[in-house]
Amino acid sequence: MRDHLEHYRTRLKVKADINSCNRCPLGDSPHRVPFDGNTWTPKLVLLGEAPGASEAIAHRPFVGASGVYLDHMLAMAGTSREDVTIVNTVCCRPPDNRDPEWSEMAACGSHRLAQVNLARTSFGLTLGRIPLALLTDIPGVSVGKEIDHGFWADEKFWIPTYHPAYALRNRGAESVIVNSIRRALQYVSGELETPVDPKFPNYKVVDGMLIKKHDTSLVPQKYLETWPVFLHREWVVFRHDPEMVRAAKDLRGQKLA
Repeated sequence: MRDHLEHYRTRLKVKADINSCNRCPLGDSPHRVPFDGNTWTPKLVLLGEAPGASEAIAHRPFVGASGVYLDHMLAMAGTSREDVTIVNTVCCRPPDNRDPEWSEMAACGSHRLAQVNLARTSFGLTLGRIPLALLTDIPGVSVGKEIDHGFWADEKFWIPTYHPAYALRNRGAESVIVNSIRRALQYVSGELETPVDPKFPNYKVVDGMLIKKHDTSLVPQKYLETWPVFLHREWVVFRHDPEMVRAAKDLRGQKLA
């Protein structure tokens, strides 16, 4: 219960920080669009581009035609909006629906990261070119060439795919997006093994959680008896379960997070 309360308070703080932000000219707009969806038990984070006119009015991401189509494709992939957290690269609508500028995405970076970190999952999809370019730091990246080529960023494993608005104009992209969602869910379920982040070779994903390699000989016997799910072979859970984190940090004073 305490962990749920702390999570709820963090949600409120993240939204309050977004609503009071004036770091860039987009902040002059009263129409802020923070994250939406399930952040406590999501399967995926969906990172979109920027709010549109409908989103600015509703203060929720993906509620226009693209949002309706996204819900349809999530259902085709066997999931729903209740199983995802939705975030955008910027929280305010750019004028005339233009693409957000790099300076605006940089100014909104801490908000994006705070929203992404709220989602207690290690997996996500980038929807369209802009979020893919932002996370890979490759401005001219082609979504079509990177479809399903997963990569690590912000401590999550991301699957690139098209934006729902692109699929509205090019119906052949619908099956691509649906297959990308299904592929991401296969990583969540463990049907596909998540590649190790080359920058952090001692980390991997097991049962949807980011974990760190650890010498099990250092684990006190009481934890082996009391916490039968605490260990996964030689790996120890260190994120997404606060009680596990507290137990892990108590192991001979070692900090795993």
